[in-house]
Amino acid sequence: MDEFINDLIDSLRDLRIDNVVKELNSLFTMANPDLQTVLIIIDANRNRLTRHHLAGIISYDQYIQEHNKIIDKLLKLIEEIKTRINQYLPFFLGNKLKKIENQKDIILFLGANPGRFDIDIRKEVEQISSRLALMKKRDSFEFKVKLDVTPLDIQRSLLEMEKEPRFFHFGGNSIINDPNYGTGIVLAGKTPDEIKVVKGDVLSSIFSRANELECVFLNSCNTMPYAIDISEHIPYVVAMNQYTTDKFAIDFASHFMKRSEPVRILNTLLIIVLML
Repeated sequence: MDEFINDLIDSLRDLRIDNVVKELNSLFTMANPDLQTVLIIIDANRNRLTRHHLAGIISYDQYIQEHNKIIDKLLKLIEEIKTRINQYLPFFLGNKLKKIENQKDIILFLGANPGRFDIDIRKEVEQISSRLALMKKRDSFEFKVKLDVTPLDIQRSLLEMEKEPRFFHFGGNSIINDPNYGTGIVLAGKTPDEIKVVKGDVLSSIFSRANELECVFLNSCNTMPYAIDISEHIPYVVAMNQYTTDKFAIDFASHFMKRSEPVRILNTLLIIVLML
């Protein structure tokens, strides 16, 4: 355990933050979902900070200042592990950490909120994670999150993960017949204000190669046409057939996870689709 903590601290000193986030996520997924939520938000803020720096929105001095704050927050998480050492020890015995991780079903959350769209994706992540923490079989699932996703991120997240997800959740926006962008779900571009739109047939093509995926949840306005295309390849798809508010989308996503629980989710999806 001490060696694990020391390796994390050394990685932070060497600015190998991706490695720190990966190791902490593996640990919190199994032993402390509350801290996993904190880590998700920290990492999301780190990604956004990097994008703002590369786009020239903030100065180098501002970037360094905020980057150091993120490192301090990660150090506090590591210190929190020390204070709850007995909670984590079982997951370091006999390589149990890797074994349990490989047995979990993955819930993959991808979100995007570029340009002019006013959607609180982070709040949606926080509420879903909180609901999952209350599930009776929370230890059976791993909640993975990536925000500010680009079209390439979707393909990589589904097809290049060590273990393919069982559930896919998209949080964001979609547009119909926009004069500049056409029709599709809205994803991030190279800069914070740039948007990329992915059409339904492209989504369907991506999902057609996801062999283990059982459920797709498109928590965004007017996504029913895409769901019809995706349903040719995925057994269960949940989508919206009209405009919805940000608050409704967040409440629906969080209550959906808590009330149905992923172990029973496949038995309730058809009922929910008929209600939309």
